[in-house]
Amino acid sequence: MPPPTIQHRRGVVVRIDEQDLVSFAGCDYLGLSQHPAVLESLRQGVDEFGLSASASRVTSGSTVEHTKLEQELARFFGRPAAALTADGSLANFAAAQALANDETATHIACGSHPSLEAAFTPIGPLERFDPAHGPVAGSTLVVTDGVFPSSGSIAPLADYLRNLPVQGQLVVDDCHALGVIGTNGRGSCSYRGVDDPRVTVTGTLSKSVGAHGGFVVGETAIIDAVRTSSAYVTATPIPSAIARAARTALALVAEGALVDKLRANVEAVREVLRLLGLPVSVAQLPVFPLESDLPSMRQLTASLQAAGLFVPYIHYPGGPKSGYLRLSISAGHEQEHIQQLHAALRIGLADVGWSR
Repeated sequence: MPPPTIQHRRGVVVRIDEQDLVSFAGCDYLGLSQHPAVLESLRQGVDEFGLSASASRVTSGSTVEHTKLEQELARFFGRPAAALTADGSLANFAAAQALANDETATHIACGSHPSLEAAFTPIGPLERFDPAHGPVAGSTLVVTDGVFPSSGSIAPLADYLRNLPVQGQLVVDDCHALGVIGTNGRGSCSYRGVDDPRVTVTGTLSKSVGAHGGFVVGETAIIDAVRTSSAYVTATPIPSAIARAARTALALVAEGALVDKLRANVEAVREVLRLLGLPVSVAQLPVFPLESDLPSMRQLTASLQAAGLFVPYIHYPGGPKSGYLRLSISAGHEQEHIQQLHAALRIGLADVGWSR
């Protein structure tokens, strides 16, 4: 079945098949892709720079907006330097090319984003490990998601670092952690109290930041190496206008108010799921994978849509093999949206035969 086509979007309301639905989907966790200040920055950037950067950063595609965003990303994460990439997946390829070689003993946490495995597999041998138990001793390069949205868990980064040699490296893909966990949404290192020069953080600007592009943040020497990688050198960067919009959005993340609103909404939905007898993870994350062996779980998606809600049934690489309903929460949701979700889930679960 092809994915639904969104015809229009305003805030958390989307139009699909000419029907307006409250969306509990996607990764715009803070609603910043539609924030007035972010959109105004985008318009100003288009007026000043046009749309495409039109060339690689190493030729004529670099502008002051790219440089300023890199500086602010480094400041946000409390690290010496940052490099922008064209998207979040490419950030992992750039990190792999900067850090790994065919003699590196690389270990990857099971359930990590597919782009991590795609990026590091061509470099050298890749061993998988259970995130709950950590990598085996002797690994010199460990790669992991900071947040595993399909399982609702957060990587125990301090445990990983304890087993890592002094010259080892830990790469953390924080695409689902930025804007969600840590002090004012500063990600999984902040959440775990980790401040270590061996950590390199990759991520995307297309989720909580509501823009587009990717980044690598870490020690200056590593970021210098990223800037010589083919993943960086051969790619056209994000448009300068989007870089400006992302700077505005990142400042709004750092203020913390939207992060607090998201967390309040997550707790409200957790309570809804508890009342309905649905499992909730220990970590307070804005993604709730609703899994069941029931063959009629797709029917639940249709039932929710009939009630005015969009909660997609997905089968995504790295997620549960059987597919699942991915219930995603945003700071843009209001109390009435969550009440509507509660009522629709109660009826829909009864219709598909769900029992506690």
